[in-house]
Amino acid sequence: MSGTFEQKMSISSKEKRQLLAQLLKRKALSEFKYSPLSFAQQQLWFLNQLEPENPFYNIPFALHLKGPLQVEAFCTASERTAASGSVRKKS
Repeated sequence: MSGTFEQKMSISSKEKRQLLAQLLKRKALSEFKYSPLSFAQQQLWFLNQLEPENPFYNIPFALHLKGPLQVEAFCTASERTAASGSVRKKS
């Protein structure tokens, strides 16, 4: 968008519309804060709308770990996981 003001004003109305569309698209992209949902996320959303309290997406499993446990780190991680899970459930 270089050039003098007079040059910019001498462009055709079609070019002005194209320029405006480009500017609006650029502005919309810069203000976009959320990524679109993936296909799997869309499926989970749909299932949640179909039956809100049904935990379709829960996959139970067991994990056996060997070695020393850092209790404080484990407790912090567990608390953060539980807190983020409750936030997701409410939204």
